[in-house]
Amino acid sequence: MNQLVKKVHVNIPFTMLWDSYIALFVRHGLNPEIGIDAIALERFSFSDFKTIADQLHKQNLTITLHAPCSGSTIVV
Repeated sequence: MNQLVKKVHVNIPFTMLWDSYIALFVRHGLNPEIGIDAIALERFSFSDFKTIADQLHKQNLTITLHAPCSGSTIVV
């Protein structure tokens, strides 16, 4: 089971990771797939994002991100 955990990412909004789940991810070696929405970008500083990244990297966890987007379509 441990090998499977190392190969998957668990989706979590950054706000939830910051507010209450970072210790769980670190303790269990869960790779986060972090959702960053517009509210998180307004609420947190670069330093806050770096704090979480440093904690995850110290455990050799990999991180994927989902950045905010708008419903607009861009035509090139």
